[in-house]
Amino acid sequence: MAPISILERDRFSTLPQELSIQIIKFLSCSDVGRLAQTSRHFSVVTRDEYLWNLMTAWRFGKDALSAQGPIHSPKELYQTLSADGLSLRADKLSIVWNDGRYWQMEEDLSSQSGLVATLRSVCWFDVRGQINGVPRGKYIPIWRIKLVGRGPHTLSGVTFKASTISEEAAAHDSTASTRILGNFPDDPSYSLPTFVPGEASRPLRPTDWTDFVLPELSVGDWEGAPPYLKVEVEAIDHADTWKFGLKIDGVRLVRVGEEERIAQESQPNEGSADEEGVVPLLLRGLRTGVAQVGGVMRDALGLI
Repeated sequence: MAPISILERDRFSTLPQELSIQIIKFLSCSDVGRLAQTSRHFSVVTRDEYLWNLMTAWRFGKDALSAQGPIHSPKELYQTLSADGLSLRADKLSIVWNDGRYWQMEEDLSSQSGLVATLRSVCWFDVRGQINGVPRGKYIPIWRIKLVGRGPHTLSGVTFKASTISEEAAAHDSTASTRILGNFPDDPSYSLPTFVPGEASRPLRPTDWTDFVLPELSVGDWEGAPPYLKVEVEAIDHADTWKFGLKIDGVRLVRVGEEERIAQESQPNEGSADEEGVVPLLLRGLRTGVAQVGGVMRDALGLI
């Protein structure tokens, strides 16, 4: 790219703050951190609490703003949601008959989250959840479960599923990721895939907390897909039989081959910014915005 003159850079710095915010909200957290280092103007804009509230509402939905408390600033809330945004703990799942008689929540220090859903006995097995703000890409959905006592054979018909929620996904026949529990983990051919962070490939034992791994899920794999989407996860068996002997720790999405990059993107980049980085960063935000809201921004600005 040819060098950008001071005059051209100043052209962006003189944008009204309100307009700058409407462009910047389409950037990733790490890109916002880079943009903040390009000029005093963008250093001020990227500290605006209104910007971080907009970014949170746009990516995770307006309901996410209600999680903001005295401990979280708007920026801290966005960072927290980004860091935890590809997983759901058991207490965030919607479980039918979770009334203490059929299912109950209980502490378990051997789990990853510390609070798990324990199935006592149920006929209508229905567990669902929604992961908001999932960036486009390929993911491995993973349920963290423990099979207890003699119950596993009653659970063989439970179907675990993950799918993208959007009208566009349905229109483009976006394939869901589905796997039936079956005789897991008695199947000796089953082992954890090597790409699951922190886990070596090894045989599973029924007494372990184990990762029940679903097939690869493509999120936003069609032209013009938005940068963030919602993924629904569910575990269902409505057959007229009683099920028991299961604990659920939670469910997460692991991005194929990009675990380190996702961890880095959950925090703003504090390193040095390229002197000419303001232009490609803002154009990235503009192009994303145009893809989302049509040609209005293109006609108004004439910048891309």
